[in-house]
Amino acid sequence: MDFQSIWKVQLVKLQLHTPVYSLCFKPDQSQLIAACSNDLFYLSPTTSKITEKKRSHQAPVYCVRCSYDGQFFASSSSDGTVVIWRSFNNDGFVTYGSQSATKNLVWCPTKQLLISCSNTEYYKWRPDDIRATRVPVKNSIESVAFAPNGEVFIISYSDGTVNVLSTDDENTVLQTMKYSSMVTSVSFVTLKGIDYIVTA
Repeated sequence: MDFQSIWKVQLVKLQLHTPVYSLCFKPDQSQLIAACSNDLFYLSPTTSKITEKKRSHQAPVYCVRCSYDGQFFASSSSDGTVVIWRSFNNDGFVTYGSQSATKNLVWCPTKQLLISCSNTEYYKWRPDDIRATRVPVKNSIESVAFAPNGEVFIISYSDGTVNVLSTDDENTVLQTMKYSSMVTSVSFVTLKGIDYIVTA
């Protein structure tokens, strides 16, 4: 298979040396969202034209992720701020903050549920919630992932602990696995109809 570059676009002046920390396609592929500096850039995937630029963060945006149905997307920044946006008009309508940088954003693959993680806490947000639910943790969070059916999610910690939790009750730890070193990445994979947890 031969891959080739289709287009290239410059978001900011080169002398600023500003990286693009995260990219996310909307599920309908109508826009590519790029997180660069404190801004979100909205680009046409076919023409590379920047159709819109918005700023709701006061610090560099580390992550941007879309919900499974494309109804919402979320962005997070180095100061801990999380903004949730409506996809149809790119309007940021919910903002909440963590005590440290929020680098992980993960949407449930079957229902409207967002988990945002910083070092020592994570938040759960649903559209019907008045505010996001804060869950403090003892050790630094390294990675988070949902099961394909959306019923559970897993979190790995710096001390080598991996917890399997219920999406309906964050206080219910269904299973704990302990490793001898830090687990920096967790994910699910389905092989021949069976779900497996992959750790690294």
